[in-house]
Amino acid sequence: EMFESLRKCDELANRQFLDTASLDEKDLEYLEAACLLHNIGLFIGKKGYHKHSYHIIKNGQHLHGYSTEEVELIALLVKHHRKKFPKSTQGSLEGFQKE
Repeated sequence: EMFESLRKCDELANRQFLDTASLDEKDLEYLEAACLLHNIGLFIGKKGYHKHSYHIIKNGQHLHGYSTEEVELIALLVKHHRKKFPKSTQGSLEGFQKE
């Protein structure tokens, strides 16, 4: 029952977000993956958990079906979800297209 409630909440949030966002399906898939995984670093520790999450996602080899670049993008979304996202001129986004 708890998981069904979470799914309903997630579906509602997705519908509301889709009404205002101009992201394509693939971008939404990356965002959803990041949303699902962003707290995984809490298993290591609360302090800096977003950085732990980044390393788990990037180095864990658990996101089957995604390219290395896609995994990096998901990991970066997770890493930067707590603060202002870095500018494309900063090192962590180097090599990604502007979109």
